[in-house]
Amino acid sequence: MIRTALLLGTLALPALGCALLSKDQPTLLRYYSLDPPPARQAHRSTTLAADTARLRVGRITAALYIRDRMAFRDSGVEIGYYEDFRWTERPESYVRRDLARALFEDEGVEEIVGGAGLTLDVDVDSFEEVRERHAAVVQLSWQLRDDTVVVSRRTVTVQRPLAKNVENDSSHIALAVALSGALDEAIDQIVSAVLPKLSPADATSLRGAQARPGPGLEPASGGGGESRVRLTQPARDHVPQAGSKLAFDQVLQGERNRQADGGPHQP
Repeated sequence: MIRTALLLGTLALPALGCALLSKDQPTLLRYYSLDPPPARQAHRSTTLAADTARLRVGRITAALYIRDRMAFRDSGVEIGYYEDFRWTERPESYVRRDLARALFEDEGVEEIVGGAGLTLDVDVDSFEEVRERHAAVVQLSWQLRDDTVVVSRRTVTVQRPLAKNVENDSSHIALAVALSGALDEAIDQIVSAVLPKLSPADATSLRGAQARPGPGLEPASGGGGESRVRLTQPARDHVPQAGSKLAFDQVLQGERNRQADGGPHQP
């Protein structure tokens, strides 16, 4: 019995040693950041005063697969990740910071932090390497809106080739550099498209599209043949400054009678 136990122990030692030697090495993560964009040449006309262009950067979101891990695409439907390589920030953070720098620092647009005004929203649709093309691809979808309508909406796609003849250890540096350039170009295209929408003429037309209050009650046709009236300026002049609701109703009823009879207004 003792000999059998010793024999089993002797046989188990080599197996245990192999298990210890074959243990996976700990994963060494490497982190990469994007190069800060170079100084841009302002696109705005010098005749446009800085306080006439105002904008709010709103929602910046990324597709669910776009995370802090570097992603690659082997086909149009297959996405993978480099397990050992990470971004220092999520890609949507790069987009927000570069967009704000381009608009508010380089272009001098006034940033809106509260109240009414146009808002720019951006979706990060692609931010990865396309292996079959050996290129980096950035795709951004943006919309410019106010509180009620979308003024403009577009999608920008930029592809940048990766540097050739690089070692394996430098391939991810080449990817980071290519994605940095692609994002910079995509941001520049968005800024060039958005700035004309912020001109005084466009702002005036947007305000004019909203409902304008009439100076008083005037005849207006309603749906289904319904007849309505609005208070005209002469009638409004006869409303007492501190009048009660009853006084206003009396003037309004007189205005309805005048319009129905076609006669002159009597105070």
